[in-house]
Amino acid sequence: MNNGSRFGKGLKLSTHGFLINDYDLLIKLLRDSYSLKVSLHNNFNQRVLFIHANSLLDLFHIVENYLHPSMLFKFNKTIV
Repeated sequence: MNNGSRFGKGLKLSTHGFLINDYDLLIKLLRDSYSLKVSLHNNFNQRVLFIHANSLLDLFHIVENYLHPSMLFKFNKTIV
């Protein structure tokens, strides 16, 4: 299962099934509640949520307590 990946220096979240209103709500939440720099990108004619490189460390601190130890390497490669 792959729900996201490194994309350039940022992080791409596979949100292909979301409706445009879902994107607007999620982007607003991530920006307003967590001060993350987030944008909507097109990837092969499908929308994906993009977390900019300068927000990855903040994102890690938000989710680190919920990550399974076997998944920590995904962030280590991205934020180092």
